[in-house]
Amino acid sequence: PIRYGFKFWCMNTPGGYLIKFDPYTGTQEARDPGQTLGTSVVRRLTSSYIPPKSTIYIDNYFNSIPLQESLKEEGIYVVGTIRSDRIEHAPRKDLKKEPRGSYHAIHEEDSGITLIRWNDNSQVTIATNVEENRSLGLITCKRWNRGQKKTVSIRMPAIIKEYNKSMGGVDLFDRLRGLYRIPIRNKSWYYPLICFYLNGAMVN
Repeated sequence: PIRYGFKFWCMNTPGGYLIKFDPYTGTQEARDPGQTLGTSVVRRLTSSYIPPKSTIYIDNYFNSIPLQESLKEEGIYVVGTIRSDRIEHAPRKDLKKEPRGSYHAIHEEDSGITLIRWNDNSQVTIATNVEENRSLGLITCKRWNRGQKKTVSIRMPAIIKEYNKSMGGVDLFDRLRGLYRIPIRNKSWYYPLICFYLNGAMVN
């Protein structure tokens, strides 16, 4: 993390295009009652802005079961990794001792939320509110097997490939923004804010 400066919550396309952003003004001001900071950020960026049937991809800092339920009511799909303390005591299987490529999925009919745990180098858990036929599909991927000393095919939930492909737009935007950064310096406190707007426009 950068020690000094301003923080912006950003929503980007997978290609790095900046769609919407929100300056961070502190935990208490940013958090809605009864919600985590990450959930409040996602709600503000998407509410009355993202059209229905869109899919957003978020990491485990932002993801939660209540967020998935509320966005599904608005017709917005969510795919994202989720922390183990945010799965609302859902039964989950420990795959640490299972072979690579093992997976475990549970789907709740009432909420339409699916939890998928997959064992690669480590366990990864995805929570999503997309349709069941979309979330539970399986594909194969290539991984290096040290025991056999060759590349082997293992099973992989298709939703994880979709997540990996679509995540990273914010990081890409931030990297590209560094290439177009305004070199002029100024001691005014608001100057970095103006530079962010101009640098973001240049990236777009």
